[in-house]
Amino acid sequence: MSTKSTLSHGEGFHIYQEIEDSERVYLQVKVDRGLVMLSDNHLTLSLEPDFLTALAEAWLSSKDRFDHEPFQVDSQVLVDYLEAFDKKK
Repeated sequence: MSTKSTLSHGEGFHIYQEIEDSERVYLQVKVDRGLVMLSDNHLTLSLEPDFLTALAEAWLSSKDRFDHEPFQVDSQVLVDYLEAFDKKK
């Protein structure tokens, strides 16, 4: 079961929230050409300007969907789900 909640996606990128993380937004970027470098906790990407614009527009148009509330699970619902899952085995 995926824990990702998609906020926006397009060709070469995916902006999402992990359901258990109410404080961060995640970004996956496919870089076909250019530079990808990670050094001393710094990520450097070289992106085409049009692609960066698409990323910015996607975030701005979807940021209201970001859920600032912590993910909560009703414990009985979780127990029922797990019991049903065990029965299927």
